[in-house]
Amino acid sequence: MTSARRTPPGRAGRQRPGRGLDAAERGADLLEQKLRIPRSEHQRLPRAREAAERDRD
Repeated sequence: MTSARRTPPGRAGRQRPGRGLDAAERGADLLEQKLRIPRSEHQRLPRAREAAERDRD
């Protein structure tokens, strides 16, 4: 049987939920940043291909 994780008493217990939320928000921001780069490339590449095709013709 596993024991439930208890929140420590006092100040440490009050800070724990906030730290977890802060870490989750930072992680979400980093993931959004990582997605932003491929999205911009995905939008740029078809335009670059079309421009290259026009220049070739």
